[in-house]
Amino acid sequence: MENNPDKNTTDQPSDSEQMSDALKQWLEVTREQPSQATGSVHQFPWDHIAIDRPEPNEPHPSVAVVIRIGSSSASPTVLENIETNQIIGFEQQIDSPVELMINDEVIASGLLSVQDGRYAVRITEIDGEVGDAKPDSNHNSNTKAS
Repeated sequence: MENNPDKNTTDQPSDSEQMSDALKQWLEVTREQPSQATGSVHQFPWDHIAIDRPEPNEPHPSVAVVIRIGSSSASPTVLENIETNQIIGFEQQIDSPVELMINDEVIASGLLSVQDGRYAVRITEIDGEVGDAKPDSNHNSNTKAS
């Protein structure tokens, strides 16, 4: 009989299962116990959003995060006649906050920026909790988000 190191031959959970269980327990305790600093119960801003949770021992799925930079209204006639190179204006100013969304629900807002040549968002507010991030004088800087 071969000894397969990948197969758990005992009834004890693997290290990754123990770590996963410990993380789950920590999250539950963190959510249930008041914070020592604020006295409030910690809640994640996205707890109310329906996200498919993986079964134990399954890989965690990715969650699509959408950045909404603006909105506008247009009549069906305008949309039916849309053409290449046509410009459609938005209500928001160029330095207005953008919104981070999961499943069409806003979970945070922030300032549009560039990091390593890619779009990035500096988070300024999480579900109603305002942070201390200040607008950069140049939103398109190559600074790393902190």
